[in-house]
Amino acid sequence: MKFTKETAVEKLTATLGKTQKLSLRTITDIVTNAMLMIPEDSEMEIDAFVSKVSPIVKSMNDNLNKEQADFVKEWSEKNPVPTPTPPPVDPPKPEVQDMPSWFKAYQDQAAKDKAEMAEALRRITGAKHADTVRSSAQARFREKNKDFLEAFPAIAGVLDETIGEISIGESDTEDTVIARLSTDMSRMRKAAGIDEGWTPGGGGGEGGKPVDVSKNAAVIAALGITPKTT
Repeated sequence: MKFTKETAVEKLTATLGKTQKLSLRTITDIVTNAMLMIPEDSEMEIDAFVSKVSPIVKSMNDNLNKEQADFVKEWSEKNPVPTPTPPPVDPPKPEVQDMPSWFKAYQDQAAKDKAEMAEALRRITGAKHADTVRSSAQARFREKNKDFLEAFPAIAGVLDETIGEISIGESDTEDTVIARLSTDMSRMRKAAGIDEGWTPGGGGGEGGKPVDVSKNAAVIAALGITPKTT
């Protein structure tokens, strides 16, 4: 990351201005938890980080402002300043009420906001991981099977569609994606009648010529994918 925790806390505190009710410790805790969700080698800039976290900080600060204002209003209504009466009659003492549970409500909201922020950051990092794995796996697979894919461009086209539909989780690796592509290519090769021992220049399919897989019904049925046609 291209910024420090202290810089992030300072920036977020500045966004609240005179309306700040959250303590510096609370803001620091939010920043610390948010930064734990970002990879250490992330190139995220401070402005991008603040733009993602500030809505949560502002929401928590606004909620605290409102809860305190509501409490003061309610307390004032239920505990008015007694009006003095002439002696010897003493003015009635207002009923003393217990402090309401607004602080617990604030803590519950803060925990909910923190969970939502963690989930949002998890989706961001998960999408970045999937894109990186997908791109690298596709490049390695193409290089490994370069001769075959150049000889049978229709199969290459279907595999390009397939990789975009593969769901990639946090535990998946390039090898996982390559294994899936290799399995699909093997099924398509078999459905198209291309010999497993095919070599560059050896041809395949009927008459030793490349097969137009985009029109091969057996391949479409085997993969459950409708290839693009040219």
